[in-house]
Formats: sequence, C-alpha cells, structure tokens
Amino acid sequence: MNQVQILEAILFAAGDAVEIENLSKVLKLNREETMDVLDELMAKYEDSGIRIKLIKDMVQMTSNPECYDYVKELITIENEKKLTTAAIEVLSIIAYKQPVTK
Repeated sequence: MNQVQILEAILFAAGDAVEIENLSKVLKLNREETMDVLDELMAKYEDSGIRIKLIKDMVQMTSNPECYDYVKELITIENEKKLTTAAIEVLSIIAYKQPVTK
C-alpha cells in the first residue's frame, strides 16, 4: 500500500480535520514529504465529488462545493427520519402525563 492510499484512508476514517504534524508522524515522513503526498491526493480528487482541503496546519476530506445542494438534500431527508433519544423521552413523558395544558 502506498503513502497516498494510507493518507486517503486516514482522512476518510477521521471525518474531521487532521493536523499535518500528526499525519507526518503516522506516515513517518517529514512535513515536506507529507505535503508532497497531500498534493498527489489533492490531484487525484481534482475532478471528483470529494475534495482534500487544507485549513491552516490541518487537512480534511470534504465534499465538492458543487455537490452542496445534493448533499444538503440527503442530510435533510435523513434527519427528518430520526428522533434523538432525548426527543423520544420528552414525547413519552408528554404522552404519559396527558392532558398537557399551558
């Protein structure tokens, strides 16, 4: 497995931004070499729905801004289906203690 694949897997699994310093430690590379690997990965995703974004001294795998509307729509649909545990508890208390008055 090459360095680009390892970096890709790390960024995918992390979900959030990862410090370049930590990536260098894991890849056992200096900062300049790590940046070269990042450049390769960024080039790989240049025409993709995924982007590799540099934020100060951190790197994050993100969706392509051009796909924003589609990603937002899916997240909205997914969030409409779910109630949090706290919401379910509140609804069960309300149902148990009916009638509710102001």
